Amino acid sequence: MDNPRELALKSLIKTDTLSVFSNLEINTTLQRANLSEADRGLYTALYLGVLEKKLTLDYIIKKYSSTPFEKIEVTEINLLRLGIYQLYFMDKIPDY
Repeated sequence: MDNPRELALKSLIKTDTLSVFSNLEINTTLQRANLSEADRGLYTALYLGVLEKKLTLDYIIKKYSSTPFEKIEVTEINLLRLGIYQLYFMDKIPDY
């Protein structure tokens, strides 16, 4: 079984580096992935949610990061975006 968070991260990286269209990326990922219905929903919510709130998430990262935003690698930026998105905008996922 695939991990929806890992798939969302990979899709976000593709979107940032290859400028793929989100609807095509979702379709391709969901066709290839082995996910339950709940995990399909989580993947989609994470991926689209981060894209929708990207400016807000980047503002939060810039505000609290001691590393200049431009020097943070694309994978790390997207990990931070995913984590912050889950903490701030997803109420059904517990805060750890």
